Amino acid sequence: MIYPYFSEIPALTKEAARLGLYILREAIEGFPEEDIRIFDVLRSNSFSIGDVPFQGDEPDILSARYQALVSEWQKLKEEYP
Repeated sequence: MIYPYFSEIPALTKEAARLGLYILREAIEGFPEEDIRIFDVLRSNSFSIGDVPFQGDEPDILSARYQALVSEWQKLKEEYP
């Protein structure tokens, strides 16, 4: 499976690719890990789990980012009722 990334800015970093691959692996059961790739279309770069191996901190990073987004949303919600 190839997941395309089309954004001009920002470029897909190795960390972002690693987190994206983690999410794809968790979301799609029964798909071989070695067949999952993220392809940065505009830069002709691709990432697989072999290229950016998991470090074990992916759930913590994603949870922290989610909490930051929820916090920012709460602040904006108060500013713009």
